[in-house]
Amino acid sequence: MATMQTTCVRDNSFDPETDPGMGKMARQALKHPLAAYSAQKDCDPDVPGAKMLVVMRKNQVLALRAPGGTASVVDADLRNNGYELVGSLRNDPMAERHLDLHDVQLWEQTGDGDDPLTLARAFADQTVTILVGDEPLDVPVLTVHYLATVAANYDMCPSGPPRPAPPDPPPFHVDPYVEPDPDRTVTISVINTGIIDEQKTLTPRGGITPVAGQWTDASGKPGTSSPYESVEKDRSNRLAGAVGHGTFVVGLIAKECNCAVIQSINHRHELMAVPATDPVDRQKLVLDEMTIAQAILTEASGDIICCSFAFPTLGGAPPAAKTVALQDLASDSRRVVVAPAGNEETSSPYWPAAYKWVIGVAATNTTGKRKAKFSNWGHWVSCCARGEDMTSTFLEIKAIPQESNGNAELDFQGWATWNGTCFAVPLVAARIAKAYATQTGPTVATPHAIARAILTKAPKLRDSLPSGPSFEIPQVT
Repeated sequence: MATMQTTCVRDNSFDPETDPGMGKMARQALKHPLAAYSAQKDCDPDVPGAKMLVVMRKNQVLALRAPGGTASVVDADLRNNGYELVGSLRNDPMAERHLDLHDVQLWEQTGDGDDPLTLARAFADQTVTILVGDEPLDVPVLTVHYLATVAANYDMCPSGPPRPAPPDPPPFHVDPYVEPDPDRTVTISVINTGIIDEQKTLTPRGGITPVAGQWTDASGKPGTSSPYESVEKDRSNRLAGAVGHGTFVVGLIAKECNCAVIQSINHRHELMAVPATDPVDRQKLVLDEMTIAQAILTEASGDIICCSFAFPTLGGAPPAAKTVALQDLASDSRRVVVAPAGNEETSSPYWPAAYKWVIGVAATNTTGKRKAKFSNWGHWVSCCARGEDMTSTFLEIKAIPQESNGNAELDFQGWATWNGTCFAVPLVAARIAKAYATQTGPTVATPHAIARAILTKAPKLRDSLPSGPSFEIPQVT
């Protein structure tokens, strides 16, 4: 695997306005007052210009408590460096029931001392051992608090803008939900942007439960949200953020599997104000580690969890909050967690896909004979599935697609075509769910056991990054 070269920079020590490789979201994230630290890194030395920007919360770190709820081994060092304990996942009453042995503490620096990245590097070799099922996992006791991760060209997930698909595209058909035998009922939880209310293809299907996810505003206070996806646009009629993403992913699952209940979690990312002349542009959605962890812990109750986010970390260490949240889910031997490998064409690990207990999914092209050009690819990837030129349910709207290079309004009539490893994930999740719901015989295998069997029997696809090593990865079709 290629080694990531990391250079820490302080706030705007380089000019995001003039850097030709810096995307719009990257510029805005760097300007935000909470993003006082950031890191510009080479994702893969074999891919010229493959840059990733990892933005950290100003003066904040996350510390894991040791098993049994004892004080963190870094408490004294944090206080000596001017940090104060300001909160934890345990303080969230909705998440309290999940964290019996482990806790994630949020510390904020109010005095003089080492900055978060310096401290995290100093304690890189100190870990806390947590259990994922029966398997021990060593997790760094101290990590920075990631505010957002944006690519230089903002091709995280999805890869590029959506394109209109024709009305009622011939290859796209959704059958009504059919409930399987009671002991084979299966639920897929989709942590995404929610689904459009009264979507003309998904609503008649049935068996889809919209859920209002947990999210916080810039002050860290809990907010309220609708279980349905909101359509946000700027004044130029350009779709904002990942609008339509959740509807698209749910459609892919519904198309492939009519025997699974789909729990659509409208996980709103943290709402932040950014400097901009357009009032609508002053609010953008960016990822926040604690917020994502809360959404996972409080709302994702399905047998199969579809995560729709992927990002790297400084030094490749797993993020603390999501580690605890996801290990809590994975400790249930029935449950399967599936996540996209990311779209930066790198072999560097992306989280949560790189966890051993998560099924990390890369994307293949339309032929299935090669990896998709944009897809990450490495030994930490569990499997691959088609993620290029995917067609699924979308909005009915005439607007400029998000992240489009032009200003042309496109007419979407309820369907779109899109690229991304996040669109390979639902194919894998649906395959596992369908195999579970339709199994015969007196003994019922768990979704986890079925997933393991599917990956074991799957044919292997060997491919490589430009000028990089090749990896052989199971291919789910």
